[in-house]
Amino acid sequence: MSAFTVNRRMTGKEWLALLVLSVFWAGSFFFVGVQVKALPPFTIVSLRVGLAAIILNIFLKALGKRMPAELSVWRAFFGMGMLNNAIPFCLVVWGQSHIASGLAAILNATTPLWTVIVAHFLTDDEKITANRLLGIAIGFITATGQVTASAILLVPLAVFVDTPWTLAVPPCSVWGAAIGAALFSTALGYVLYFRILATAGATNLLLVTFLIPVSAILLGAYGLGEHLEIRHFAGLACIGAGLAAIDGRFFIRHAVEAR
Repeated sequence: MSAFTVNRRMTGKEWLALLVLSVFWAGSFFFVGVQVKALPPFTIVSLRVGLAAIILNIFLKALGKRMPAELSVWRAFFGMGMLNNAIPFCLVVWGQSHIASGLAAILNATTPLWTVIVAHFLTDDEKITANRLLGIAIGFITATGQVTASAILLVPLAVFVDTPWTLAVPPCSVWGAAIGAALFSTALGYVLYFRILATAGATNLLLVTFLIPVSAILLGAYGLGEHLEIRHFAGLACIGAGLAAIDGRFFIRHAVEAR
């Protein structure tokens, strides 16, 4: 059995949480599609991580928690913030200035495929350890820290490169999209992500990648008037097949039924 395979099925509540998470994360492509018509990339991403950092820090304070002060921890936050938020968010926004949001989500769905390849060469195994369980427990503080670090990195860059004070005042729809990307696609998305990770496990959480492109395509079609070609859906089917192979449960279930 693959290390990515788990033995238990998700509950109805966990499936609902996974579906909501897919809509939250698919919404990021929709929100960018609204903003990219009026704002430059660095400004869009800075608004997303900046507002999300404020929301997450307020939530952390409400929980009675506080951010660690150690320099080594913040070095990690800045590293994760750069690799997990700043660079990919900026590249996604730049990409969506050239392609539809649905197609961007389809390409983004290849992430688990590349993760498997990288993990094969850079890790010894994918077994659950005490350190990983501890990581899940403190994951929310890790998320808050990296989003905060991303904001610290990107806001000055946006000010220097985009000079946002020279831009025309965006319409309300753009401001709404900025708030939606920060609140739903980032802040609440992280909260839900770590909740599902803690209860359902990493392999079940991987299934969200099946759902994100579908949600993004629907949001792009009905909200932005986008249209994807047959070849795009063929690509989505290939990605889905690859993810099914990684997950393993579909093939295991059918092999058991065939016995």
